[in-house]
Amino acid sequence: MSLFVDREAELAALERFYSSPGAQFVVIWGRRRIGKTELVKQFVKGKPNYIYMAKVLPTGAQIDHFLRGFCESISEPVPRISDWKGAFEFVLNRIGAKQRTKRKVVLVIDEFPYAIQGDSATLSYFQELWDNFLSN
Repeated sequence: MSLFVDREAELAALERFYSSPGAQFVVIWGRRRIGKTELVKQFVKGKPNYIYMAKVLPTGAQIDHFLRGFCESISEPVPRISDWKGAFEFVLNRIGAKQRTKRKVVLVIDEFPYAIQGDSATLSYFQELWDNFLSN
C-alpha cells in the first residue's frame, strides 16, 4: 500500500485548474522520485483521463505507443499516424469531442522529455496546437 500524504494544497490547485472554464495547460516539474506521478494519479481519480508514460523509444515507436494506449482508453481503432503533429491533432480532436459534451478530459504526458527527444520539432507542434486549437 502506498501512502499519499501532505499534498492537499497541490491537489486543490489542480482542482482549481480543472474547474476553470475552457482548456488548461499545467506543467508539473520537480526532482525525481518526489511523487509527481502519484499526485497526478490521485488527481485524475473519477475524471475522464489518459495518462501516457513516455519511454526512451525511437520516435515512430513512441508515437505508436502513445496512440495505442489512448485509443484503447476510448475504444477506438488505432490510426496510422507517423508524426507527433498528427498524433496530437488526433488526440486533441477526440478530447475536443468530449468537451463539446461538456465533459472535460485530463491528458497527462508523464516524462514528456522522453516523448520529444527523437524529434526536435515536437514541442513546436504541441505549442502550435495549443495556441491555435485549445487555448481558445
